[in-house]
Amino acid sequence: MDIIEFWLDIISIGIVLLIGLVGVSIQIWLAKKENSRRIKEEKSRQQQILKSLEGLRIEWSIAMKGHIKELNRKPPRIPSYFIPKFNSFYYLSNLSSKISLFSIEQDTFVFKQILIKLENEINTINRLVELAQNAEVLGNNKVRDILINELKQNTYYQDLDKSLKILGDEWYKLEGYM
Repeated sequence: MDIIEFWLDIISIGIVLLIGLVGVSIQIWLAKKENSRRIKEEKSRQQQILKSLEGLRIEWSIAMKGHIKELNRKPPRIPSYFIPKFNSFYYLSNLSSKISLFSIEQDTFVFKQILIKLENEINTINRLVELAQNAEVLGNNKVRDILINELKQNTYYQDLDKSLKILGDEWYKLEGYM
């Protein structure tokens, strides 16, 4: 009877170990599946962020060209609208520091620096337009003309156009990694 109990103990220990291995294997498989799902969701979120920026880039470009057209009229006119405002904080905090395709990673540092620069450029132009509009409403044509000349003669729009082109180049690089 002792030998039968011995073999039953060995078999029961083997069954317990086998069940344990199956359980661990299932947990590993579920963890990998969950991780894969999380990676896909994050990649999708990053793609959505980049696509929204591409839409904004197009809006900024159209608005900038409209401003230049208004300022180059004879006599020059103050643009009646602003370049769409931009808050880079959302993009800076939600865009990953690295975007990867397989094992290749693309750093987003330059992209984020351009976003900060764009925000500053857009705010500067919009503020000057707002001041010129206020001066016109108040009947202060001298200040209005100074502000219009400032917008026309300074490089605000050239700088914005250059930044938009760099943003587009960086966007296409990052989009290629998605």
